[in-house]
Amino acid sequence: MKNLMIFCKVTAFNVSVNRLGGSFGGKFLSSLVSSGAAAIAANVTGRPVRLNLDLSANMKNVGKRWPLLAKYKAGCNKDGKLVAIDIDLYIDSGHLPCITMDLLPLIECAYHSPNYRITYQKAYTNKMGAGPVRGPGQIPGCLIMETILEHLCKESKQDIILMREINLQEDGQLTITGKELKNVTIKKVWNRLKQTAEVTSRQEEINRFNKNNLWRKRGLAMTAVRYDMEWPALGLSAHLSIFAADGTVTIVTAGVEMGQGLYMKIAQAAAYRLNIPVDYIKIRPNQNNVTPNPFITGGSTGSERSVASILMACDQINERLQPVREKFPDADWKTLVLTASFMAIDLSAEATQVNRGEETPYSTYMAGVVETEVDVLTGEFQVKRVDMMADFGESMNPVIDIGQVEGAFVMGLGAYLTEDIYYSKETGQLLNDGTWEYKPPTTKDIPIDWRIHLLPDTPNPAGVLSSKAVGEPPIGLAMGALLAIKQGIASAREDATGNQAFVPTNAPLTVEKAQMTSFIELSHLHVG
Repeated sequence: MKNLMIFCKVTAFNVSVNRLGGSFGGKFLSSLVSSGAAAIAANVTGRPVRLNLDLSANMKNVGKRWPLLAKYKAGCNKDGKLVAIDIDLYIDSGHLPCITMDLLPLIECAYHSPNYRITYQKAYTNKMGAGPVRGPGQIPGCLIMETILEHLCKESKQDIILMREINLQEDGQLTITGKELKNVTIKKVWNRLKQTAEVTSRQEEINRFNKNNLWRKRGLAMTAVRYDMEWPALGLSAHLSIFAADGTVTIVTAGVEMGQGLYMKIAQAAAYRLNIPVDYIKIRPNQNNVTPNPFITGGSTGSERSVASILMACDQINERLQPVREKFPDADWKTLVLTASFMAIDLSAEATQVNRGEETPYSTYMAGVVETEVDVLTGEFQVKRVDMMADFGESMNPVIDIGQVEGAFVMGLGAYLTEDIYYSKETGQLLNDGTWEYKPPTTKDIPIDWRIHLLPDTPNPAGVLSSKAVGEPPIGLAMGALLAIKQGIASAREDATGNQAFVPTNAPLTVEKAQMTSFIELSHLHVG
């Protein structure tokens, strides 16, 4: 009882969230342990408490993506058109229930099958509970679907790129969850990318390279993704204040800036709607006593939901300033707001844009072409070139959006190629809890030649300012790197052993795994 009274004596919390540095996923749920411990200590001692975790403790606490095993059956007709897909999923949930809500709608990527049967079972183990990280459903979803297509092509001896192309989704088709697709642009994205990336000629060049090289092999994969953007019922509020003395506009938003450009897009939107230079706009840290009851900043839509709210607040200000503009049509911004303040006009506003009538108002479509080169003897690889085409509607800020594409893709390279994890079989404890054993992507993993294109003239009628959200869709395209490496390994395996059989995909396809799937033996190594 004494402890309970100590815990409850503080009845008010002021929480301020500054700009975070690259915080996708890890600080969503796992941060509650650290923040709760700090709050209790502060409450008991009556003093400010700051809690810093070292890298090892942080990695053990945060958890990782949930491992899964997929067993599948799939069929297509003689033309390569998908007929049916049957998948049984077994998910290692750790000691906590896992969040799988976005795996089902994203497992089909941007391909259509008229018939699906999917079951999944959760296995509770003694491991740390997994947590949602950027593209939590898309990473395993793309791995499963692209593996199924690769396997089908291998068995039916069809061209993998053509099979993907004829199965791309179209308007009017139903998704795996029964939603009717509208404004589908993936075929336009695909065809434009196929031409600009010179896919056909590069495939021929890669075939020539592989014929002339025994131990270094290249591969090229072209893949597509669809990502459904969800607007939760709860919004991200925004508060706007104008200081009459110099015209400065300060904004506090419930959305959290974590490197995705949320603050910049808010500033641009406010400047656009108020018709003033962006230099007047100042973004202040997130504060719960100014923008209370926020929902999570996640699902890629945090920026646009915040922008939608600030646009509503700006509309309130414009409505109040309209009589002043009519009376003083030549007044500049500083004069306008100063005059309005002397007229006792309220120069602050707040608004919350909630669900816009449909929980999933639109989808973002992307396609990518990835070319890799692998050293068969060591398994080491290089991502030689990446071409990407994205339908982002009318981008609010192309520089930010392209940066998001780059960051998501490299994060995907880590998930699919390098970031393997190891647990103690006895205790379930994470064993590789530092960068000596845990391998995130580094400078050498970044594509050597990177070309990112935005599909022109495609405004999004369901988006904020005709734009689309961008944060998570690109991550699934990194699956192309894994597939391209597998192609190179398959070429070497066929040269050395004559084996053309399909090899199941085991991600992440680390250097060690890549070399082992080549089936190269000592007897294959000889001189002269």
